[in-house]
Amino acid sequence: SILGNVESPVKTGTTPIASILSEVWMAGHPDADEDATVLKWSPVFQGTAQVSYVHTENKTLSKSGRDRDEFFSVQLNQDGTTVEGSTPCTSDAQYVADMQQTRIRIHPMITHIVVSPGFSFWTYVGVCSGQYAALLSWGALLVAIYDNAKGA
Repeated sequence: SILGNVESPVKTGTTPIASILSEVWMAGHPDADEDATVLKWSPVFQGTAQVSYVHTENKTLSKSGRDRDEFFSVQLNQDGTTVEGSTPCTSDAQYVADMQQTRIRIHPMITHIVVSPGFSFWTYVGVCSGQYAALLSWGALLVAIYDNAKGA
């Protein structure tokens, strides 16, 4: 499961109620593995949070960083009042009145990123064409300098 519970009092609105697990790419982080991936819990507070999901396929890596799931949350409001009917596990009205609630709305758009090794036949053609264009530009500049010096 991507959701984890945080055991702490939740009456203030500044204490996380839950957290979401992401596999985040963090190069140079002391807890990072060989592919620079870190498991990171992102806190979710009382009220409504909107969560965006990003799936990354990095074909240049071989281990944990090759397939990553990342969640990014934005707190929309801090209204942690329990919505009636949203807690089917109890019918005790006083117990429900004392609860705080977080509502996680998953953004309908999912971002899928694919990182592939960059060299292909067309990359080779582009590099050769760029080098040829640079050679022509520098050659034209040298001819202009030579003609200008010869004519002076």
